[in-house]
Amino acid sequence: MSAFLCGPEHIGALVDWYCHRPGSSHHVGDEEAAILLANANLDSVAYRYDDLETRDKVAAGFGGFEDATEYVAACVQASRFRGRAPFPPVGILYMLACFEYQSCETPEWYDTPIHKNPARVLFERIKGAAIRALDGYDGAPWEYRGQIPPPIPAIAREHAMYTEPHIVR
Repeated sequence: MSAFLCGPEHIGALVDWYCHRPGSSHHVGDEEAAILLANANLDSVAYRYDDLETRDKVAAGFGGFEDATEYVAACVQASRFRGRAPFPPVGILYMLACFEYQSCETPEWYDTPIHKNPARVLFERIKGAAIRALDGYDGAPWEYRGQIPPPIPAIAREHAMYTEPHIVR
């Protein structure tokens, strides 16, 4: 698997959408959100390409920045830009998929409980907000109450409960 450094514009657009969408009730400020996401992406690429040794080398080699501090600062600055066209929720979800793919290389991304990984918490909040903003989401049924298959005859049910699973090798 390969990884790259998401551009500041990418991270800035995610942060701006989350923090400034209509009806937003976010729990983090622009700067903090941009710092969290930028650092998660830096850490992931540095972990994936451990021969680069440092986050500064990742920022220089993958983004053309002088160092990691300059990359993070560029992400913060991009998150403050309000002149971009609004992204539809599906666009945000696709951008999040890209960000996650580039930021999941460290063991902490999936192996640490989400509540102990602030970048992952923010990622999940942005994803949840984008899903809830999809057209038709509010009108969809909360629980499905449709048709179900007919009941299994008693003998088949008994057989299904006590049969060892068949593993195909």
